[in-house]
Amino acid sequence: MRANYGSDVIQPVRKLPTARSAARWRDRTRPERQRQPDRTRRALIEAAANIFNSAGYHGTDSNRIAREAGYAPGTFYIHFPDKLAIFLQVYENWVSAEWSSIEVILKSGASARAIR
Repeated sequence: MRANYGSDVIQPVRKLPTARSAARWRDRTRPERQRQPDRTRRALIEAAANIFNSAGYHGTDSNRIAREAGYAPGTFYIHFPDKLAIFLQVYENWVSAEWSSIEVILKSGASARAIR
């Protein structure tokens, strides 16, 4: 008795991919990654600032920051050791922006009364 496994036609054996053919296939299907750590860090800081402003320090976690910035949670830890570090960076950026605004106002040449 003969078992029926579908077609009686013998299918040719597929060749296993070589390292070279696998690399060609991979190059065709996967876009080249371009790492831009400065851009990633800025995106994380911006997302953190938005979340800290809306949810507060205790309502924010590193996973949420990374997801909001469009990155995997592990990416956060490449740039910051913990939530406190990014909070301090957000705060430093805010203080710098405030001092820059004050400097522009003071350099405007307006009277002391107008500046107040």
